[in-house]
Amino acid sequence: MQVTFVGGLDPSDTAAVAAAVGAAAGWAALPVALEAHCSPRGLGDLLEGRITLAGFREAVGEHWWADRLELVLTPQQLAEALDRLAASYDTDPIGASRQFVIDLVTPFARNAGSGGVVEHSPANLVYAPILERLFPESRFVHAVRDGRESALRARGVSTAGELLEAVDRWAAGIRAVDAGVRVREEGAAYGVWPNRLRVTTLGPEETPGGGWRHGLSGREQKRVARRYARTLRELSEEGVHCAPQLLELRERAGG
Repeated sequence: MQVTFVGGLDPSDTAAVAAAVGAAAGWAALPVALEAHCSPRGLGDLLEGRITLAGFREAVGEHWWADRLELVLTPQQLAEALDRLAASYDTDPIGASRQFVIDLVTPFARNAGSGGVVEHSPANLVYAPILERLFPESRFVHAVRDGRESALRARGVSTAGELLEAVDRWAAGIRAVDAGVRVREEGAAYGVWPNRLRVTTLGPEETPGGGWRHGLSGREQKRVARRYARTLRELSEEGVHCAPQLLELRERAGG
């Protein structure tokens, strides 16, 4: 079973890109983001010793079964997957964790008649160093949108000042993704960038509600545009992996 992981800052963006990737022959996009492999108290925390097997099993039932895992497998199939994980984890944690993810997605893949699935939990790329260990053959896709359009989707954003604050939070999220896909430590760099990561952009025309300029005066629009341009320059100077695509999106959007 092959798995492609789509990640990004907005669940609707990752789902849309996953659907596009899953349209290829032999692939199918999961109907829901699993999240159990890339969330606090999830599989990553188990592998890094921050949670026990019993704690992980409890978290699966509490956080990821209802309206999520129940859409891709039965209670019995989940129980069997958890039992297999527990039986082999101590002797082969990587292999057992990989098999657990495969066990989660296989029933859906069989029903869809596909040999590969596209998983679209937003945090996939933040957890890319762990997922790469489990699936060294997998592809990763970053769904990225103009930061002002992405920030506009945050709750409580209606003024220029609130939009700028949301852009700052968006930039922090982009940096977190970059830290996941390109790990830097002790002078060495590794990760999924650039060989196994593709950046897929979503244009402003796909954003409902009139875009980030809606409701702002001309002066406020210029203020936001200047601040956003500075943010992109900073990301580019830092070598953030998706900065070129973000700069291109800004140019296409007219600055």
